[in-house]
Amino acid sequence: MVVGMRNPKDTLVSLYHFYCGDADLGCFKGTIGDFFELFKEKHLLFGDFFDFYLSWWNERHRENIMFVSFEDLNEKPKETIRALAKFLEKDISEDQLESLVKWGSFDNMSKQSTSSYNELVGQGGFQKKNAYMRKGSVGGWRGTF
Repeated sequence: MVVGMRNPKDTLVSLYHFYCGDADLGCFKGTIGDFFELFKEKHLLFGDFFDFYLSWWNERHRENIMFVSFEDLNEKPKETIRALAKFLEKDISEDQLESLVKWGSFDNMSKQSTSSYNELVGQGGFQKKNAYMRKGSVGGWRGTF
């Protein structure tokens, strides 16, 4: 099992913008403070962020569980992909590694319809371009809080 994680503060900001841009979630109109209250009260889709990760963290000693952070993928993608390949018992060449880094970059993925969903804007789901993939940066919470 590979468990993807992200800084909770960045996750909150990301979820806020996601909720603001998604019609299926009501295109949230409140402030980040209002959204934080919903977050704290566990009123968001898919339940509580902390409960979810704590349940996995309690199993971290198991050989078949690996944690991968969004921050590591952004800051040191090659090392993180190498570690993931080793965990999955896959050999990858340097060319494959370069290809994976390029393919998995935010810049590339945000341009792909299979990962950005921008072609769905205005069709009942996302109401804003980049509602699904907005910035892909680390530490953006500092500009919000």
